[in-house]
Amino acid sequence: MSIALSHRWTILFRAFSRTAPRQTAPTLALHLTSRSTSESVDFVGNTTQLNSPSDRLIFESESEDYASVARHSAPVTISTMSRIEAELPLRLPEPVVSDTAVFEDISSEDYASLRISLRKPPSTTIQALEGLIRAERHREAWAFCQEMLSSGIEIPRSNVYGIAAMAVLASNDLPEKEQLSRFSLWLSLIPSAREDQGHDHKNIVLMRRRIFHGLQPTIALAIKFSLIMASKGYAELICPEAMTFITRFSLPSVSLRFIKDFLNYDLAYVIDLYPKPEEGLREVDDEVRLRRLQELAHLVQKPAIETYTRSGEFAAAVSLLPNSKDPFRLSSRTYELLLSRLHHTRVGSFSDYIDLVEKLRQDPTYYEIPRTPSYVEVDTNWHTKTSHLKALEKELDSQSPFYMGDSLSHQLRYILDRIRLSELSAPELVIFFSDYLDSERTTAIMRLRKLALGRNWPTGSIFLYAEMSYYLNQAFYPLVLQTYMNHFYCSGVPEQELAAAIHHFEANEEVDRSHPAYSVKQSRSIRRWIPTESHTDLVWHALARAAPARRDVDNLYHRFIRYQLRIREKNPPEDETRSSFPPSIEHPIGTSVFTVFLSRLLRPDEPNRVSEFFHDMEKVGVNPTIHHFTLLVTFYVHIGDLKRVFSIVHILEQAHPVESPIPMQLSLETVHGQRPEPGIPIPDVVFYTSLLGALVEHKYLQEAQEIRRLFNHRFIHIKYLHRPLDIGFIRLKQLQHEVDQQRITFR
Repeated sequence: MSIALSHRWTILFRAFSRTAPRQTAPTLALHLTSRSTSESVDFVGNTTQLNSPSDRLIFESESEDYASVARHSAPVTISTMSRIEAELPLRLPEPVVSDTAVFEDISSEDYASLRISLRKPPSTTIQALEGLIRAERHREAWAFCQEMLSSGIEIPRSNVYGIAAMAVLASNDLPEKEQLSRFSLWLSLIPSAREDQGHDHKNIVLMRRRIFHGLQPTIALAIKFSLIMASKGYAELICPEAMTFITRFSLPSVSLRFIKDFLNYDLAYVIDLYPKPEEGLREVDDEVRLRRLQELAHLVQKPAIETYTRSGEFAAAVSLLPNSKDPFRLSSRTYELLLSRLHHTRVGSFSDYIDLVEKLRQDPTYYEIPRTPSYVEVDTNWHTKTSHLKALEKELDSQSPFYMGDSLSHQLRYILDRIRLSELSAPELVIFFSDYLDSERTTAIMRLRKLALGRNWPTGSIFLYAEMSYYLNQAFYPLVLQTYMNHFYCSGVPEQELAAAIHHFEANEEVDRSHPAYSVKQSRSIRRWIPTESHTDLVWHALARAAPARRDVDNLYHRFIRYQLRIREKNPPEDETRSSFPPSIEHPIGTSVFTVFLSRLLRPDEPNRVSEFFHDMEKVGVNPTIHHFTLLVTFYVHIGDLKRVFSIVHILEQAHPVESPIPMQLSLETVHGQRPEPGIPIPDVVFYTSLLGALVEHKYLQEAQEIRRLFNHRFIHIKYLHRPLDIGFIRLKQLQHEVDQQRITFR
């Protein structure tokens, strides 16, 4: 009996062990309140406490049989997680979104929210990206954009990305390559001209101004910006600045490649605007190409050819001329400029180029017949700028309390007429500036500057040159530098020294600013201009004269020589960084700059330094002019080295002998700014006048008489034609009289 009872209890305990998992699994799956295995629930929901299997009251007696049954029949609990870990792999496969098998019916609206399109990302994602840009959180926007692109999400075009591109241009903490990469990406996300019709393209205009007219432009950024804009249909918007800037400040191989790519990108955009016929597509492409080439000739080839010509890069200029494959028309001005430079160049022979240009200029296929505007058209164009003219009417009106007087009003009307006809003269402007500012007036100068710059570049260039020349003659050196900085690229001049000199002037309260010239409004040009040799010369003159100490002048001189060598070799600076700007390669700096350095650095205790100056001139390819020899002989007179004085004089005389004297006005009428001929210069009236004055000043009578004899052998003296010479002859007579009196006294 005991054996049978033991068997029944074994069955009962096994039943208990099977019920435990059933109570655990529903508890995990249905998130019900967990219950112990010692509780049960009846059908009405009442909980009853079950007696534990170890309760001894349910057994007849405690025996080893019962103990063994209880010990070997304990319930085993199996968790859900252990079963999952045993049956599922450690890493689940990635879900396949395009697999329709995971859905009962993929077209059902219940699953529409689960479908993801990479071509059209959710609007909230794009809104988040644009929100970051508008909030000026550009670093986060860049990181978010990179994540979207790496995920294969296509970003729709929007003008808001122009804001991000502008922010990249304004940042100074990015490396050059990183800046270029970010700028290119953001710029590629703006819409094309076809997609963005009706907008004013404000961001593009601002970017164009910052890239081409900023203080620290870079060639790589300018090229990337121009090519992207051409591919989006904005070629005509950026052509005027891009062509001149890139062809001027990059090597011909780089700029020629850029012009080719620029035209190809623009042509691809234009052809894409035309419908694609099934047949004859090649004929349509060729027709569009020729038409577009004619439209862009005055915006691409014309400025590029003129820039190359002024730079002396004749091979590059000729390579852009029209031909039978690329027929377009150029103006007579472009052909004449190229012919003039080819005829007057002294380096190499370009007879083949000259014949080609002459042939093209006579062919109507490649020659644009100029249309002469009528007087009414010129007047209408002129009076579009009525605001500046009306501002000047108060000073021109004799009934106005602001009337400037008959003399000044006559000069002002003459200057206005010269600006309208684009026939300004720098000397006439300098005289007007002097008379007008002496009357303590300033309004007209600012107004005239606006009119001249708005007329055309040659007129504005002459006006700025005259204004800077007046400031230099009056020793207003800070105004020379400020005018240059406001209107020109910092090309061919030391940018750091220029900015430091202006800052020193603005911070120095001891500078006398009482002259009306300091009250003239110094407005900045909307676009920066390319300086000419005359403008850069004035800047170097102002810097050299304004340098306070000889050491500063010496440092500036060595910087000047390095600039000249870089220009001569046409290589960028060795220490070029993204904040630096290459010097001008269009023209060398004028020879007159050496004159001001010689006058500041020649000292009696360093007479041997003269050879260093002439050696530097030879290195940079500058021919010494008669001005340099004039300064040199007067210096030797001051230190008493007459042997070297007459050695130089005899060299000049022997190099240019004369059989009979010529009228002295022929020497005084030498064109100002004419580039000196190679070789030994011809002694002129100013040379003899300066040397005679120095000899008389130091009481060298016999030597002064010899110089007068040489002068009379070369020139016919005309009284009152050159006042310094007349004064020199008068003082020579006085010195002769003094010496005669001394001889009588000693006798």
